Amino acid sequence: MYARITATAAAFIVALACAGGVGEAHAQPAQRYNWSGIYIGIHGGAAWSDVNWQTTVAGVPSDQSSDATNALLGGQAGFNWQIGTLVIGLEADISKTRAREGATCPNPAFTCFSQLDTLASVRARLGTTALAHHVLLYVTGGWGFADYTFEALPTAGGFHRTKSFEGWSVGAGGEMAIAGHFSLRAEYLAYIFDAAHEAAGNTSATSRPTVNVARIGLNYRF
Repeated sequence: MYARITATAAAFIVALACAGGVGEAHAQPAQRYNWSGIYIGIHGGAAWSDVNWQTTVAGVPSDQSSDATNALLGGQAGFNWQIGTLVIGLEADISKTRAREGATCPNPAFTCFSQLDTLASVRARLGTTALAHHVLLYVTGGWGFADYTFEALPTAGGFHRTKSFEGWSVGAGGEMAIAGHFSLRAEYLAYIFDAAHEAAGNTSATSRPTVNVARIGLNYRF
C-alpha cells in the first residue's frame, strides 16, 4: 500500500516539475520569481493511518492492527528565504480527517476502533529552483503530532478515549508559481510516531501509529 502512495505522490511532484520546465523553455517571464517571504495556504488530499498495538491480558500478549483511509483538509503557514537557487524555509500545518477502522479486540465480544482525527507538523524545508525559477522542488522534515480516538464497542463494558502522539514528519514536494502571489503544490509526508503505553489492572497496551499523506495545496505569498 505504501508503495502505491509513494508512487502517486511522486507522480504529482514530477508532473508539476515537468509542467514548470516546459513553461520555462517556451516563455521567459519578464521578472524572475522570488520565493522569499511569508505565505499562508490551504490543502486537501488523503491520509492513510496504520495503527499497530500489542495488548497483554493476565500475562498473555496479543497483536492487533488497523488500517484506515480518508480525505483530509487543512491549512499551512510558513516563511521562505531564497539565496540564489537555494530556498530555505519553515512551515507549520494542521489537518483534520476521520480515518477510522476496526479490528477484533483481545476480548472477541468487542470490536476495537482507531480513528485519526488531527494531524499537525512544524517542519524545515530545503529546496531548489535550479529547474526553473518559478518551480520549487524541496525536501522537508521536523516535528509531527496526531490526535487519535480509541474505542471498544459495544459501549457497555467497552471504552472511549482520546490519545495524542508525537514524533517525526518527513517528506518531499514540488511547488509552482501560477499567477501573481499564488502558487500550487503537491506533497507527500510520512509521520512516524513514538509508541504510547497504558496499563490498568492486569491489562496493558502499547500502540504506535504511522500515517502517510498525499496532498495538493494552494498558497498565497505576501
